[in-house]
Amino acid sequence: MVVNRKSWSILSVTILCAIIIGLVSGPVLGETTFIAANQSIALQLRNLPFTIHFNLANLIPGELGKQFQSSLTQVMDQIVLPKIAPGDVSARFASISAETRLLKQTEKGFQTQVLLTLLRRDVFMAEPALLTYDNINGKAENVVTEYPYQIRAELTRSVLAAALIPELQAEKQKSYALKTDLRSPDDPSKFNYNPAIDQAYSFEMTQVSAAALVLWNAKALANTACDMFPSAVEATKQIHAIFYNAGLSAARRIGPQSTKTEINNFLYNDKYLLAWSNIGHGVTSSPDGSPCYGLSQWGATQWASEFATGALGKGLYWCVGFTNSCNSFIDPLKSSILRHRPRTYIGGRILLPVNKSEWADRDFWYWTLTKHNKMDMALQKASLAQGLAGKFGLTGGFGLAIASGLF
Repeated sequence: MVVNRKSWSILSVTILCAIIIGLVSGPVLGETTFIAANQSIALQLRNLPFTIHFNLANLIPGELGKQFQSSLTQVMDQIVLPKIAPGDVSARFASISAETRLLKQTEKGFQTQVLLTLLRRDVFMAEPALLTYDNINGKAENVVTEYPYQIRAELTRSVLAAALIPELQAEKQKSYALKTDLRSPDDPSKFNYNPAIDQAYSFEMTQVSAAALVLWNAKALANTACDMFPSAVEATKQIHAIFYNAGLSAARRIGPQSTKTEINNFLYNDKYLLAWSNIGHGVTSSPDGSPCYGLSQWGATQWASEFATGALGKGLYWCVGFTNSCNSFIDPLKSSILRHRPRTYIGGRILLPVNKSEWADRDFWYWTLTKHNKMDMALQKASLAQGLAGKFGLTGGFGLAIASGLF
């Protein structure tokens, strides 16, 4: 079955959950209530965090929302999970997200499709699956499951790069001079990150409201939606601290703060952004080097097809970006991000292991920002130290990551 990727962004319900009958506790949608755009409901299921996230163009009546929940419950409980992960689903996956769209409304209900991304525990890979079924009075019938799901091949085609914007490049080049710290140790793991982590976060909170978490003129962004992995959380905090120690005003987004909307806000609107680190799942499949179709954020996916179209990302433009995600250096994601002309782009060539690859991400930034190694040498050192030599790809500039006049 072939599905047009663009249509998912028109009317989608993003539900970060596989809700199983009798096991979910949470708010009940009343018949007179409505589901608003970007509303999230956090749940727990079989010791796993599950979040229902609604990303809608319009309000949906609560009764229709209950039908979404009821039908998806039936599909996941009786068909999908037994097929995809028989036994303990939490042993294989950390969470499951689903983007749902209505195909056709009928007298008895509606026809729907659900694009699942199943986030693995062992590697930073989100496996895609596709469900098609009829919702009749809150029950799922005529269910078709495609797993693994092959996202349409035409998305692997190359995309044209955006036009050069010399004035934006010049503005970024002159906005920062590299800060020197001669006291830093030669081993990234020996650096005392805790004081810098606290200082960096305190500084950020003086720049932006902790409650609103709105865009501000950050020159660096460190984010991970993977708050289920302590290693990903700690590595992101340390990268944020490295940015801060290098003299960059840096933003940090972890777990539910690392939403698609929030991260896109920086990548598309922050014209001051010079450095970006993303630790998270790539939507891809086995084996190593398979096409990568997007980056999983909290409750939703940054799809390659979206990077490939639309406005230029002012944040991505002339930025050094490191996506610590499985196969993220493989098209169509790679070419779609390169369309925005980052100065340097680094991504995974393989299925990157959890609790190892994220430290290579940290070490890269340490070697280039703290120890002033050129980026190709910094990546070589960082990869080698984690037993991942040659497992990341780098394209673009090879010099110092941030240094006025050296771009």
